[in-house]
Amino acid sequence: PTPFGDIRQELYVSSEMRKFKRIPYQTNCILFFPGKKSHVARTIDISEGGICVVAEQLLKTDSYIRIRLALLKNKKHISLRTRVAWIRGAELLQGEIKKRYKVGLEFINLSKEHKAMLVREL
Repeated sequence: PTPFGDIRQELYVSSEMRKFKRIPYQTNCILFFPGKKSHVARTIDISEGGICVVAEQLLKTDSYIRIRLALLKNKKHISLRTRVAWIRGAELLQGEIKKRYKVGLEFINLSKEHKAMLVREL
């Protein structure tokens, strides 16, 4: 151990260390970037704390973007502010040549209404 605790414990990341359980969730969403640019992305999974999407554009970690998410059960769309938490290069999807990225987006300042909608969706 170091004066800051067990570093191995702090660096260990797995489903046991996550705050929220992620569930598979496939729908379209729109990513809105600064400068009024937007991009349609496909979701992979979702939790109360965030969402994982496949995007064609490389995003910057810790940047903030707004997303518009189609809720499948509620049959509604919600607009949420997110922070880019992590990015990974994605493998080719179904033989497509396009470069894609798996992106983890953390929900920021969820309203009580949006949080309740997400919980019902899960």
